[in-house]
Amino acid sequence: MSHPDWWVDYVEDEMDTKSKNLWRLWLKNSPKDQELLDSLTEVKHMLLKFQDPSPQISEDQMSQLHDRIMAEVEQRESW
Repeated sequence: MSHPDWWVDYVEDEMDTKSKNLWRLWLKNSPKDQELLDSLTEVKHMLLKFQDPSPQISEDQMSQLHDRIMAEVEQRESW
């Protein structure tokens, strides 16, 4: 596993035990990497707090939106 790839694997707990133990040892001896990992973990937790911000749109609403967009496209193409 290359160095850039391990960050996400570690935070997402997608590592085998041996690799995880090696990286724990590395982190104990590398305060800078530990700080980066802590920041990445914090960002992950912040993102998990937010729900999908996109509103639920019914098929009918989506169809109306599509029609309005296409009408605007047609109008602009005729300029």
